[in-house]
Amino acid sequence: MVNPFHAQQGGSFNLGKVLKKVAKGAKAAAPYVSAASDAAILAGTVTGQPEVVALGAAGKAASKLAGGAKKKPPMKPARYRLSQDPTQI
Repeated sequence: MVNPFHAQQGGSFNLGKVLKKVAKGAKAAAPYVSAASDAAILAGTVTGQPEVVALGAAGKAASKLAGGAKKKPPMKPARYRLSQDPTQI
């Protein structure tokens, strides 16, 4: 009988591929976890339950670690000229 997990018997289990798929799924789910965490933080604040706020904060941290936070583009510096009114540029 062939063992698919044994490397010398033909089929092999590639742990690297599995980890890549899990990471891809975590990145896809991160924005939804972040939104749910915001709701949990708000609900815990309104009801006065610190456990719910802590749960929301933990979810927020997990979503940031997974890459769910959207990066904001850097601000462009304002270009003002000394000879012109800055509101008309």
